[in-house]
Amino acid sequence: MLVGAGLAKGSAPDGSPYVALDSWIYPALEKLAALGLVPSQISTLRPWTRAECRRQAAEAEELMQRVGEIDTGIGAEVWKLLRSLHAEFDGRGKGAGVVLESVYVRNGVIGGTALNDSFHFGQTWSNDYGRPYGRGWNSYEGFTARAESSRWFAYVNGEYQHSPGRDAWPLDVRQEIARLDGTPLQSGEAIKTTDRFRLLDSYVGTRVGNVEISVGKQSLWWGPTHDPPFSFSNNAEPTKNLRISTVHPFQLPGPLAVLGKVRGEFVIGKLGGHTYTWRPWFNAQKVSLKMTDN
Repeated sequence: MLVGAGLAKGSAPDGSPYVALDSWIYPALEKLAALGLVPSQISTLRPWTRAECRRQAAEAEELMQRVGEIDTGIGAEVWKLLRSLHAEFDGRGKGAGVVLESVYVRNGVIGGTALNDSFHFGQTWSNDYGRPYGRGWNSYEGFTARAESSRWFAYVNGEYQHSPGRDAWPLDVRQEIARLDGTPLQSGEAIKTTDRFRLLDSYVGTRVGNVEISVGKQSLWWGPTHDPPFSFSNNAEPTKNLRISTVHPFQLPGPLAVLGKVRGEFVIGKLGGHTYTWRPWFNAQKVSLKMTDN
């Protein structure tokens, strides 16, 4: 059963936007990798570009054809996933142009106390791009769109956000936080109701060989699991970055080939929303190695 030769193999020279971290594409590809069909997958540097996701799907399809028939139930599920990936990457705005990916409306109600200070108390809604929320009715209406032209690419996610306000923490709580953290006392002013338009992941970039250079607000995920990674996750609003990232895993020449598949990323940017220290700069680099198929 052939899903389609349209899944391109290897590196494509064109620029490619990144797939949003909350997309269904990640669990689909992770499931294929768990079945041993994407041995080159490096999960510790995300998001992946659309080109990299397309490459992983092509790798899984090629291995399925090589293996032949497997357990009927598992095989049917694998082909179903591959068909869905094929439709996504080869059937939705392939090539140069502008694509409106989605228009969405999200509503939710928090009935009890809303915890939104994960460093000290916990968090009611996590890994949600730092969207504001509070006790009561919360709503988010937005859109996502991407543009591609040769080696150039762009992506935008804009949304209108509404969340209820809340009172500040009591004075004794704020004093204890300041003492433990060694920071100035937080303001006693109430947190106002949020009603605003906000850009989340929104960036432009270009591709040079196997490297993409992009600038703008971008989410990062530098951990192997669905629990929040140590370095970066989408538990906070996307940061404003200059990002240099390899698109596909590659192998170093000569004796260094024993290191297996390699991917790397360099980021420099600014954090927002801080009152102490105000808008700090950060710099990070990561190299991920996959020395064996495991």
